[in-house]
Amino acid sequence: MAEDNEEEIEESEEVPISSGNIKKKILIILIPAILLIGAGVAAVVVFFTGSKNQQPQGYDIVTQKNADGSGDIVTIFYTLPEISARLRTSNGVFESIRIKLNLELSSAEDVITINALMPRINDIIIAHLVELTPDEVSGSEGFYALKTELLHRINLMVSPVKVSNVNIKDLNIQITDALEKKED
Repeated sequence: MAEDNEEEIEESEEVPISSGNIKKKILIILIPAILLIGAGVAAVVVFFTGSKNQQPQGYDIVTQKNADGSGDIVTIFYTLPEISARLRTSNGVFESIRIKLNLELSSAEDVITINALMPRINDIIIAHLVELTPDEVSGSEGFYALKTELLHRINLMVSPVKVSNVNIKDLNIQITDALEKKED
């Protein structure tokens, strides 16, 4: 019976409600809730902000005065990522080509289209490069033929956007003997 009295006393002894206890309980519930909301907002910003609203990167805008002074000529140099491919050979020598290109465009809206079509552009460039031999790429004639063919193929791919020129920023051909490669 003494135990029952102690339990009754413990049950009847409730902690008086004070403003300090309420503040602690609110903070214990509120801080994790705020942290969860902040993490959710951060996740939405990082993962769900689409590239629709972002400007593509990798281009420069050059503005020049028109010769007659009537307005400005805008040229956009869109930089493509470096592309590597193997060249066609028949003598057991592996030759690879690395190329860096710029596309000349006339409007900023074209940059968005080019950016969206980048996988196809890379594909047609690589498809053309793997059919070339090192002799077809060497010299000024080969260099010019490569530029004009790439310009033609890219314009077919991105139509109605008009690419006015393809600038080759860097072109490297690397030769590796197949026998040396097997020994390593």
